[in-house]
Amino acid sequence: MQGEQKPVWKDGWLQQCIHVPSPNFSRRPAQTEVSLVVLHNISLPPFEYGQQAVQRLFTNQIGAAEPDDFMRSLTGLRVSSHFLLERDGTIIQFVSCDDAAFHAGISRFNSKDGCNAFS
Repeated sequence: MQGEQKPVWKDGWLQQCIHVPSPNFSRRPAQTEVSLVVLHNISLPPFEYGQQAVQRLFTNQIGAAEPDDFMRSLTGLRVSSHFLLERDGTIIQFVSCDDAAFHAGISRFNSKDGCNAFS
């Protein structure tokens, strides 16, 4: 289509979105090809939206002072994702696509362990 912008990437970061860097990632093993997309749905606290709690979780800003019991239970978790698509369509990127985000935990897909490395 005429006038349509193509995605612009720099060092694994999509330039047409909001960047909120997470410390929860590791380097991908050398020569690892991305071959899996992992999709999650999440709301924090459960069934509540628009409070930026997911962003706070992915950037280690959940603590013992949280007013909600469920949120307090997340204190100390070190998780992230590459992207979060908000309900209004806003895209937030937390981890460079050149790196492995901490989202799949202990995982296995098609006989390969450790999905974070190749997703």
